[in-house]
Amino acid sequence: MSTQEIEVQTGISNYLIKSILTPRINPLILNGSVYYNDKERCNNIIRLKKDLIKEFSQLKDKNYALAYRMELYNNTKQIIDRILELSKEGKLPILFFFYHLLR
Repeated sequence: MSTQEIEVQTGISNYLIKSILTPRINPLILNGSVYYNDKERCNNIIRLKKDLIKEFSQLKDKNYALAYRMELYNNTKQIIDRILELSKEGKLPILFFFYHLLR
C-alpha cells in the first residue's frame, strides 16, 4: 500500500482511499452549523457550504465515491505529531472543530 492509499473501515465495508482532496484556494475558512436530526435525537447533520462545494467539484458528482475520516485527539502533542506525519506524506488535513453558540 502506498502512502497515498489507506484502508478505511466504515460500518460493514472496507474502502481503499486513493487520494485525499486538496483545496486550490489557500486558506479556505468557512463557518457552518450543525443541525438537529429528529430521527436520531441529536445534532449530527453537517451541511457543506457552497464555497466548499465550489472548491471540490467532485462533491457534485453522484458517481464519485466519497467518504470522510475524522481523527480526534485529546492533547495538542498528538495533533501536532499527526499533522507532521500527514505533511511528510504530502497530505493536508482540514482543521475542523465544534464550538458552542451562545443564544
